[in-house]
Amino acid sequence: MRLLESEDIEKIIAAAEKTASYESRMAGCEGRTEQSENKLSEHETKLAKLTAGLGAIEEMANSNRTGLSEVSEKTVSLESRMAGCEDRTEQSENKLSEHGTKLNELASKLEAVERMLEEHATGLAQASQSMKVVADEIQSLEEFQTATEKARNLILTAFNDMHASMPPEEFLETSVDTAETGETSPEPKQGQWDCESQTDF
Repeated sequence: MRLLESEDIEKIIAAAEKTASYESRMAGCEGRTEQSENKLSEHETKLAKLTAGLGAIEEMANSNRTGLSEVSEKTVSLESRMAGCEDRTEQSENKLSEHGTKLNELASKLEAVERMLEEHATGLAQASQSMKVVADEIQSLEEFQTATEKARNLILTAFNDMHASMPPEEFLETSVDTAETGETSPEPKQGQWDCESQTDF
């Protein structure tokens, strides 16, 4: 076992300083990643609530459509009855007063139907606005997920750059230490080993 020369000592010190710098950068990246993951979790929870709310809105819209269909059928039925009343009025002038009363009743029902249609139209407009708000929230979450993925890629790039700049011997020591602590690190590419070996020699 040969004694360490001054040049070897300088290399070791430089490698230690570089490792400390990378570890500091990795700690900062891990902190930002944890914050991003926490925000993503919050947004996923909010998205789940919005999705549930959207389901309720869709059910309400379906119910309104069913109600509008029933109102339309009733309106057609009332129009048919009104036409029958008019025919009977023409056939029997003696029942004109009675038919007039019935027509007034039908007119009142038609007004009630029109009011109901206006209420349903208002409800559908509110549901449409709520669905637009939900769509905007979903778009915001998708943009946040894209930003998080970019941050993750930057972290992976920094980690790969760290291993690419380390000597093979130090990388092997780091791999052994990592294995002892139960952590895993990505293996360097074959091109990285070849370039580093040529540089050492």
